[in-house]
Amino acid sequence: MKARPRPASAGATRRESVGSPLERRFSAVAYSAAWPTTFGQGAAIRLTSPDFRRLLPHSSRASTASEASPLLSPNAADGNGFWDATCTVVNVLVGAGLLSLPYMLRCSGVVLGLCLLLVFGVVANFTGKLLGACMASDARIRSYPDVVNAAFGLTGRRIASILCFVELFVACTMFLVLVADSLHVLFPVHSAPALLSVAFACVLPTTWLADLSRLSALSVLGVVSSVALVLLLLFAGWTTPAGQPGSLWGNTTARWLVDNDAWALSIGLALVGFAGHAVFPSIYLSMDDPAMYPAVLNVGYAAVGTTYALVALAGYVMFGAATSKEITLNLLAVSPGWATTAVMWTVVLNPCTKFAIVLHPIALSVEELVLPWTLPEASSERMQHAQRCVLRSLLSLGTFVVALKVPNFVQWTSLLGALFATAIVVVVPCLCYWKLFRSTLHWCSTLALLGLVLATVVLGTLGVVATATNASADVMQ
Repeated sequence: MKARPRPASAGATRRESVGSPLERRFSAVAYSAAWPTTFGQGAAIRLTSPDFRRLLPHSSRASTASEASPLLSPNAADGNGFWDATCTVVNVLVGAGLLSLPYMLRCSGVVLGLCLLLVFGVVANFTGKLLGACMASDARIRSYPDVVNAAFGLTGRRIASILCFVELFVACTMFLVLVADSLHVLFPVHSAPALLSVAFACVLPTTWLADLSRLSALSVLGVVSSVALVLLLLFAGWTTPAGQPGSLWGNTTARWLVDNDAWALSIGLALVGFAGHAVFPSIYLSMDDPAMYPAVLNVGYAAVGTTYALVALAGYVMFGAATSKEITLNLLAVSPGWATTAVMWTVVLNPCTKFAIVLHPIALSVEELVLPWTLPEASSERMQHAQRCVLRSLLSLGTFVVALKVPNFVQWTSLLGALFATAIVVVVPCLCYWKLFRSTLHWCSTLALLGLVLATVVLGTLGVVATATNASADVMQ
């Protein structure tokens, strides 16, 4: 009996394109002609996205790079060792979702909440390795959309791109709400809409910068903010006298199980912190030894999962039924002082430095669609920059209007997890891996992959329904 060939593993050597079973698929469409695999490339290039190329005028299409031209040379991103890549994974995963983890336990109870963190962490680690296996299957796959392109063609790539763009728009809205909530704690005499307007006024000028690399250099602020928050939370809980709000000792309001319908909110809140898969292909490409990629994910997810469980459990035990949607709102009330105030300001400034960067991919695609129709071919650089500023201002205004309508941090975070993270973290990687390797997979593996997709879709649907049902207020009050 002929032996069944084995699918590529996440750390396998990348195959050359000649003779690849994906040859026909890649010869028909661009595989990475204009999709930036790192922020630096996205900030520097002005090429036309292959996702929307057919919608542009002929003159614009003719002026862009060839669809067969790779964005990077094969060795352009080499150089990161094991610990460099691991730190990058941790930096990508740990973000604003950390703030709502204690509230997640308040919604679900300790038992269910910690189980969700464990299960989602293991599943996200597994699907990250599936992406690595897809990357190893062909040397021309260089980004997340490339993986979708290889499996489902240009239509699948466009759908994945639109999904990512909507996710980025929601993330920008969440940033505005987070800044406004934090400012409201620092300046409680002002109304929430007024502070949301202040947040919008702060982030808007950053979207006009021609060189966003200056903002990307401030990404270290996110790491500093997260580390400071964890240390401050543990210090406050350790030093607060037993029995008082904010103490790790003697708080009896924390519950192991809950008996309300709000538990479904915890689905999105638990998963959003493990969503970094759109960046994982770039991390894979940047490694000196891609064979270490699975180990990088193992260490990164173990570190992040442990931190998440620690913050969630400590924050919920400290404040119990009084746990706020963002744990920083509780901290300033029970532990006022310069240290807590400093952490609050890092929480305010960190989203301000990320807003323009997260909005940038959406803005690029809109500019590629609109500018060829509105700008003469001989337009000056100043005129081009002015129109880009107008378009980015309108996009930013859109996030501001949406944030005014739904100024609920937990709702936006839960939506990011339940709708977008379930798709980008679990559904898409599993389906792409199955499509690329289905001829070599055992039926048990196929059944497991499709079962995981089905279970994730069900959980995600429950999370989205819970988010929409509890759209206007704190559901636990």
